[in-house]
Amino acid sequence: MPSTVAAQDSAQAVIPVAGVEFTQFPDSIPAGDSARMQAVAIDSAGKRIDAPVFYVSTNRRAVTVDQKTGMITALKPGVHTVIGVAPQGEMVQPIYQMRTVRVTYPPVKTITLAPPPGKLYAGTTVRLGATAGYGGGVERKDASLRWSSWDRTVVDVAPGGQPRLLKP
Repeated sequence: MPSTVAAQDSAQAVIPVAGVEFTQFPDSIPAGDSARMQAVAIDSAGKRIDAPVFYVSTNRRAVTVDQKTGMITALKPGVHTVIGVAPQGEMVQPIYQMRTVRVTYPPVKTITLAPPPGKLYAGTTVRLGATAGYGGGVERKDASLRWSSWDRTVVDVAPGGQPRLLKP
């Protein structure tokens, strides 16, 4: 139900807010980056009107939003919801529009190798560990890591993907 406490045109007539429409919205943002969203209030005819729109995030640990500027900061990969809200005055349900933004992992910046388990012997296959990160000590859990060898006469890669030591 439209409110009578919304926007006013140049003749000072009250124009009820009927909806919120996003005019700028990122489909995806890499974690650690920021992007701006923008929304406008519209009347029942779909025409833009001069009424404030504020922004909120449903998960501030994953995506933060500046309530006035609409600047989104992506913190945690996943699909998250942000909301554009047009307040309607006291005791009146606000008009809002929800949108989802996909926060993606940024490119891998670091690969950290775990120390080998004790001594290494020729003729054995070793299980080595490695983790990928995208900066700031944050691990990138979806990264696919593969072992390879520059000299396959010394170290080869076994069918399971682990290094096989051939020569000392």
